[in-house]
Amino acid sequence: MKHEKRSWLRIGLFVFLLAVVLARATDADLSDLEILPANSLKATTLDFANQETATGQNKSLLFSLAGLIPGGFQVESVRISNQGKMAFTYQTFVEQTAGNSELCVALNLKVLRNWQSIYDGPLLGLALSSELSEASSEDLVLALSLPAGSGLANNTCGFSLKFKTFDETGLVKFSDEEILQSQVSTGSF
Repeated sequence: MKHEKRSWLRIGLFVFLLAVVLARATDADLSDLEILPANSLKATTLDFANQETATGQNKSLLFSLAGLIPGGFQVESVRISNQGKMAFTYQTFVEQTAGNSELCVALNLKVLRNWQSIYDGPLLGLALSSELSEASSEDLVLALSLPAGSGLANNTCGFSLKFKTFDETGLVKFSDEEILQSQVSTGSF
């Protein structure tokens, strides 16, 4: 009987070891591997500034003129400088902010870029578009005038020269806006 028990014990141990070995060989665990391409996020800047052409200092006021007479004019300049890391196209236009609409409509503006005329017409009709690459700038010379024969004595016109840009090529939308304020008044004539 003792011998029989030992035999059964040996057989049982053998079956147990065989079950353990077979269990490893027939493991039913499943695995899955997902490989994603490299994700990247690049943050950059879209920024430009209006600067004094002589000093490079930031500029917020363009024309400040009192006593303008018919046939008179004033010349100012501004440097549009790309201070960001993106190239962009910007648009320029004028909005009246205060004063007499008749005077604002009567004013003329001439704009030169690289000493070439790019606009010559009514102040409020200005609409320009220009491109700036990274780390570049361009100089604009502006002449504001009141045509001879204008009977608009003792009036004022406040206006903003706005520069707007935006980039919507990616998922993130970039934009910037710079404004030059101006105040013009006519004298008694």
